[in-house]
Amino acid sequence: MARGTFRNLMLFGASLLYCGVAQPALADGTYKIGFAGSISGFLATCDDPVLKGMQLAADELNKKGGIAGKYKVEISVVDSKSDPAQAQVAGSQLIDGGAQFMIGPCAGDIALATAQLAHDAGIPLISSVNADSFFVNKVGDGAFLIHPGAVAEGKALADYAVKARNLKTAYVVTSKDLVFTQQTSDGFAKEFEGAGGKVLQTDYIKLWQPSQAAIVSKIKAFSPRPDVIMSSQMIPDMPGFIRELRAAGLDTPVLLNDGNDSNLLFSSGADLGDVTVASVALATPGSSFAAFNQLYKDKNGKAPESSFVGAGGDILALINRAVETAGSTDPKAVASALAGIEDFQAVTGKYTYKDKSGVPTRDFLMIVPAKDNKSFAIRNTVKPDGSVN
Repeated sequence: MARGTFRNLMLFGASLLYCGVAQPALADGTYKIGFAGSISGFLATCDDPVLKGMQLAADELNKKGGIAGKYKVEISVVDSKSDPAQAQVAGSQLIDGGAQFMIGPCAGDIALATAQLAHDAGIPLISSVNADSFFVNKVGDGAFLIHPGAVAEGKALADYAVKARNLKTAYVVTSKDLVFTQQTSDGFAKEFEGAGGKVLQTDYIKLWQPSQAAIVSKIKAFSPRPDVIMSSQMIPDMPGFIRELRAAGLDTPVLLNDGNDSNLLFSSGADLGDVTVASVALATPGSSFAAFNQLYKDKNGKAPESSFVGAGGDILALINRAVETAGSTDPKAVASALAGIEDFQAVTGKYTYKDKSGVPTRDFLMIVPAKDNKSFAIRNTVKPDGSVN
């Protein structure tokens, strides 16, 4: 094993296994995490990789004694099936089963029922890779995101467009089907125009359509042509949308949300051209995230399908840190400790919750297709204050 890889595996272990004094655990010495995410249905592309990352991180923790080095991690799974009613059923079953910490579905629309049950039971909850900027406010204390929120993501895309690319006019393609898609485009439009840009047109589409040829035709006919197209569509729609844009002769720069920071974006085989994706994580060589991905590959025989596997590692690292800091597995104490986390290095990056009401501050990476058109490279970083590096 190369020295750099070994060092980063040690860093990963440190982020998960930081140990300290803890009060006695449950009689069976376990810490029970309930996973009510969607491992089937349209949200499975988000929640299933998160679960896989959590399971990998739990295995690594348990080799060293478990959470805070003392409590074996036990992850119980009930599939919410990308359905709000089933999310409520899943949450109820897991709470009744003794979950001490809950993981809810990735979409705020669907996670709300699970989160409200957890709140009423006094159990802290992280809503997978949910990006609903107002989710925590809807639920109350004890609810957390690991994403900085869709509004912040849209603003970051706008700051990048104006400050790093000097793009002045935009055509926005969005959807009301999900809170995430709507909030991202809203955040983009407000920040873009506030910075002196102009949104020429906003079109609303239905997600998960076999073709977006109609919207591509509208963009092609639009005059004057926009400097940039911002779209909050996601995998699996996006590869086809980009292919249709390029086939129509539109080489316009395209800005995408982090529902597309996956190698599946390259699945159409088309040259993506000038495409930028907002992301909170990229496994660059030598990083702790890259080391985590190597652990995953060694165990499963293939690389992770998306950055959401790393997000699962983040969740376990954050829970571990909160339990260690609390010195207790008491749910209220753990929630309070998590809310006080500041500048903590997890698997994919640093987290700060202190004074942020359950929504962390994190940098946004502006990633672009690498030369091989099969992977990503970082072009710019947008800080929480809107500065672009």
